[in-house]
Amino acid sequence: IRPDRADCAEAAKLFGEKVYCAFKSARYDVKEAGNCLAIEANTAAVFHLMRAAEYGLRALALDRRVKLAKKASLDLATWETIIRELEAAETAIQNYPRTLAREAQLDFYHGAMMEVKRFKNKFRNRLMHTRAEYDRDQAHSALTHVRDFMKILATQISDTKRTPRIWKGKRWVTIEP
Repeated sequence: IRPDRADCAEAAKLFGEKVYCAFKSARYDVKEAGNCLAIEANTAAVFHLMRAAEYGLRALALDRRVKLAKKASLDLATWETIIRELEAAETAIQNYPRTLAREAQLDFYHGAMMEVKRFKNKFRNRLMHTRAEYDRDQAHSALTHVRDFMKILATQISDTKRTPRIWKGKRWVTIEP
């Protein structure tokens, strides 16, 4: 294991404490992604990162109360279907009354969706449709995007916690330094 990847090996909290606590469902794949990065199994690392991201994507869909056609299971839905519904949910947020809480809600969802879009076409689709193999720099890029996505999610939601459909009040307003 190269020194710059030693911290990835057996790193259960590779994405940090908040993500570890919020997304028990993703723990296995986060740890396996780190192990794969440590031994330079870069394409395998991207595979596990995309699985971890899918847990986050499903949590986001549950939070936004995404409805699938014919009561389909979220666990069986394609990324494309989930993302399309999440984009509609983001558009709905834009139509909520203009308040500071609404702005915070829009920032949260827009930030999460931007990260999904950053890695979906570059990594997930190419990987799952056997169109690409990844080198160490590309795998590290995938790690960065998925980790950032999961960290955004962990600020407000988890496997078991979701937010109100419309955020109201000062509780939701945070001022970043």
